[in-house]
Amino acid sequence: MAPSASLSIPHELSASWKKDDLQSQVQQLVLQKGPFRNVTENSLLADIQRPAVEADEDEDEAEQVDGDASDTVQATRERLSEMRVEYLQMSSFIQNSLLTAIDGISASLATHSRYAASAMSPMLQQVAPAGSIETKLIEPKAISKIRVRRMNDIAVVTRAQAFTSAAAKLASASDRLDTEAQHQSKYWEQLASLRSNGWLVSRVPNDTKALVVHFGSAEAAPQYRNRGVAALRQDENGDLTLPGQIQVRRPKILSVTIHRRGRVTGRSILERENTSARTHLEDKLVQAQEALFQEELFNEASKEARLLANMGVKARSSSIEFSVSDQCSVAVSYAKQPLERPPESQVDDELAEFVGNGLRLMLVAEHQQRHLQRAEHKPPPMSQNPRSAPEYALLRPVISLLRHHSEISPLLGTVENYKASLQLAGLHLSVEHQSSAHTGLPPFAVQALRRVVVSQTIIALPSQESVSIKVETHLAAPWFGTQFSSMQYSGPCGSSSCAGTSSSKDAVRFLEDVLCRDICTLILRSQEGPDRLRLKSDNPPELLLADGNDALATLAVTCSGARVAISCKGLKGSSKEVAQWNKRGFRITDEDGQLEGTEQGLLEIVRSWVGKLTA
Repeated sequence: MAPSASLSIPHELSASWKKDDLQSQVQQLVLQKGPFRNVTENSLLADIQRPAVEADEDEDEAEQVDGDASDTVQATRERLSEMRVEYLQMSSFIQNSLLTAIDGISASLATHSRYAASAMSPMLQQVAPAGSIETKLIEPKAISKIRVRRMNDIAVVTRAQAFTSAAAKLASASDRLDTEAQHQSKYWEQLASLRSNGWLVSRVPNDTKALVVHFGSAEAAPQYRNRGVAALRQDENGDLTLPGQIQVRRPKILSVTIHRRGRVTGRSILERENTSARTHLEDKLVQAQEALFQEELFNEASKEARLLANMGVKARSSSIEFSVSDQCSVAVSYAKQPLERPPESQVDDELAEFVGNGLRLMLVAEHQQRHLQRAEHKPPPMSQNPRSAPEYALLRPVISLLRHHSEISPLLGTVENYKASLQLAGLHLSVEHQSSAHTGLPPFAVQALRRVVVSQTIIALPSQESVSIKVETHLAAPWFGTQFSSMQYSGPCGSSSCAGTSSSKDAVRFLEDVLCRDICTLILRSQEGPDRLRLKSDNPPELLLADGNDALATLAVTCSGARVAISCKGLKGSSKEVAQWNKRGFRITDEDGQLEGTEQGLLEIVRSWVGKLTA
C-alpha cells in the first residue's frame, strides 16, 4: 500500500506589500484568522480617502521596512521546511506501525480464514506463507442449566419489579394529570365567568403566559390607569387569586353631608352594595375598583375646587365644601371612618344621594367623552413638552343645578301662595314651569347636568294676560351664578319690567307689582254701567272713584307676602282696609269696621263698595 500525505503551506508574504493598499488589506482579511469586529466599511472608506500626504509618508516608512521583511521571509521558509520533514517522518512511522500490526493479525488467522490470508502484505507472504503459523481457537466454556435457570428467574423478577414500578409511576402521573386537569378546568371556568361579567382580561406583551385583569378606567389619568391593572394568579387548588398589593385593609370612603343652619341634616355614603351573585374574586375587584374610582373622583374634584375658590368653594386636604344657599351647604369628605347617618331629614338624605350620584356620573361621562375624542379625532402632534390636561367639570354642573333649584324655589313657592290667596278671592291664577334640566331630586340625566340650566316660568294672570320669568344658572361667563331675565309686563294700569337681576327677591317684587296692576286692570274691565272707576296713578297703581266730575274715594290694591288686600282712601285722607286674602283665609270688614263672616270675591266686594259710595 503506497503511502499518501497532504500538507497545506501558508501563503507566502510578498515583499511588495503596502500598508495602505486596499486589495492587500482585503487579501489579508481573507487569510487572517480570528474575528473582524474592528473592521467596518466606514473604516475602509476612510483609509481610501486619506490625504495623499499621509500616503507618501506611509510609502517612505514601507521602504524602510522592506529590508527587515526580506530577512523575516527567509527565516519563515526554513522553519516551514523543518516542520514538513518532521511531519513526513511521523506519518511514515505511524503508517509502518499500522501495517505491521495488520500483518501480524492476518498471519495468525490465515490458517482458519482465507480472508485473513488475502490481507497479508506481499513481503510477508514471501517470508511466511499462509499456514506457516499454527494457531488454536479456544471455545468458550458452556454455562450450566442451573445457572441459566437462575439468570432467567432473576431476569423475570427484575422485569416484574420494573413493570410494577412503571405502573406505579404511571398511576401517580395519571393522578397528577387528573388533578392538574381539574385545576386547569376550574381556572378557565373562573376566567370565562370573569370575562362574561364584564371584566377585561388580557395578556402581558412581554410574557404571553401571564394574564392581567383591568379594573380601572382606560381613560383615567396615568397615575390611576396604571394602578387599575392586577395580575391573575392560580393557587394550589386551581382558583383565581389576586396579589395582595391591591387589597386595601381600611380604604377611604367618599361621603356627602348636608348642613342646614349649622346642623347635619343629611348624609350619603358612596359605596356599592354587596350582592350574593358576585364571587369572592369579584368582590375584591369591586372593592379595588371602587377605592380607585373614589380616590380619582375626590382628587379631580379638588383640582376643580381650587379654580372655583372665588365662587365660595373651599378645598381642604380631606373635604370640599360649597354653599347652596344662605342656610344650606354641602360637604364632600374623603376619610377612612365616615360618621353615622343621622336618623332625621329623609329629604336631605335624598339630596346627599343626588350630589354623590351626580359627581360619580359626571366623572364617568368625562371618561366617555375623552374616549370618543380619542377615537374620532386625530392625535395631536408629537412634542417633548408634556401636554396639560384640562380639569374635569365635576362640581360645576352639580353646583349649578343645586343653586338654580335653590334660587327658583322661593319664586315658585310665592306663586303657589298667591295662587291660593287669589283662589279664595275668586280669581284664577295658573303657572307653567318649563326647565331644560330636572331641577328636583333624582333621577336625572347626565346631558342635563352638562349644559346651562335654564328654566322659564309662565304665569297666567287673572285678567287673562301672561308674564314670563326666565332663570339661567351657569358657573362661567357671563353670569357666574343665577340670572333672572325676560321680566316685562304692559297693561292699562301701567307697565313693569326688570332688565336682569341675580336675586330672587327682585323677581318676587316684580311679580307682586305685576299682580297689583293686573288686578286693577281686571277691576276696570269688570265695571257694569257707567265707568265710575278710572286709573288715578300707575306707580303705585290706584283707582279713583268719581261720580261724574266729583271725586269720591281712591281704591288701592296691594300684594305683599302672599297677601292680597284692598284699601279705600277717602277725600279727607282717611284710609281703611276693606278686605284681605291669604292662603290661610280671608278678612272682610264693613263700613263701620266690623268683620263680616260671609265669603265674598274681590270683584263682588268692589262692586258693593262702589255701590254704597255712589248711592
